[in-house]
Amino acid sequence: MGDANYIYNNAWPPGTQASELDSTRNIEMTQLFTFDNNFQIISNTDSPFCNPSKLTPQSFTLSFEWAPNTVGTSNLLTSQFNVIWNNQIIDSIIPSTSTLGVNQASYNVNAFNDYGCPLNILQFDGT
Repeated sequence: MGDANYIYNNAWPPGTQASELDSTRNIEMTQLFTFDNNFQIISNTDSPFCNPSKLTPQSFTLSFEWAPNTVGTSNLLTSQFNVIWNNQIIDSIIPSTSTLGVNQASYNVNAFNDYGCPLNILQFDGT
């Protein structure tokens, strides 16, 4: 992680923290989310009382910002990635000359709520 403005893409505001996904090595980033009954994020700890078969999904808007790496020797081909929610590819981001700045992505996904059941998995997979 580092200051995105100086390392990755100068379209980010100064001081923005970002992570680089290196698609030339097919790097993947994964984050688990656990929600309570009101769909507020809580600690990601396993519980002996977790029973996934009794959970009901609820629509959830997943949003994030992304920008292709335009600093240094990287190019648009090394900035491609898949967005994966609960082991399903929901989008393939393929930057172009029209997406050189900071871009917003939003998706409606199903999220599960239960204390101690980390069933909501977000992954970014370099392609």
